[in-house]
Amino acid sequence: MKHRTISHTAFPATAAGIMALVLWSSNIAFTRSATEAMGTLNAAFFINLLSGIACYLLLYFQNRKHPPFSLAKFRSYFFRVGSFFIAYIVLFNLAIGLAGSRIEVVVVGIINYLWPSLIFVFSIPILKAKANYPVLAAGIALSFLGTTIAILYGNDIPVSQLLALAPTRLLPYGLSLLAAIAWGIYSNMTYQYQFAADYKVLPFLFLACSMIILLLQLLRGEIPDLNISGKQYLELMYLVLFPSALAYLLWDVSMKRGKKIFITALSYLVPLASTLISSYYLHICLGFAFWLACLLVIAGALLCSGGIREKA
Repeated sequence: MKHRTISHTAFPATAAGIMALVLWSSNIAFTRSATEAMGTLNAAFFINLLSGIACYLLLYFQNRKHPPFSLAKFRSYFFRVGSFFIAYIVLFNLAIGLAGSRIEVVVVGIINYLWPSLIFVFSIPILKAKANYPVLAAGIALSFLGTTIAILYGNDIPVSQLLALAPTRLLPYGLSLLAAIAWGIYSNMTYQYQFAADYKVLPFLFLACSMIILLLQLLRGEIPDLNISGKQYLELMYLVLFPSALAYLLWDVSMKRGKKIFITALSYLVPLASTLISSYYLHICLGFAFWLACLLVIAGALLCSGGIREKA
């Protein structure tokens, strides 16, 4: 009798996805710390610019034998698939930077971690996955209940005051939700649209992100400035090399060749891991509402994973 879980060919790609999830768990804490020191747009610009360069170098040394290159397919992949990647990066960086406090950053992170559930949802129209709709709907409802609790009761201000200040205080949360939607679509699109040289696109996506953020800087009358201290330099280099360039490369590999539904199911642990790391690194004391919100988002992702069956 044969026992099949993950095939030998899919195992390395699946392991790559797990490693990407581990690295992403530290992303919010380090990005917020860098943003506080460098400024929202300034930090986002340098993180994405240097990530694009690092990603290109990693790919260059990894792929000495380059497959045939098609400019038409490159352009198609860049705009059809890469546009969602760019939207995610820009929106999420802005959400982290615009959060009014470190407590709000954790709320932003919990909202952003709706993306595991949203990957399952968007796999239905994009990948034609089969769904158990009642289970899927229950999972989505549970995930959004968790984010609602985080927004209403996880903030450092009363609910009445939060609602009064909704246009300004809720903006980072809205950006984080849009980022989660963009990532849910992107992860499915990378699985659907593949071509031999798609690995060449990722550095240009990071560079495109940096150019968009640079444009926003110039419109605000700002100029990029890399005048930072030793600790901030180490944080920047960590963000560039690990949660950015390496993690996204690993995730791309896992979405193309790994067990996508299995990897996405494991990603339900990321909200909890990210919240723990953020609490420790940013010196935040989190109340019961945060941990309840995390558990609800995790439970929602689990239900969603049970509501989708991966195509053979």
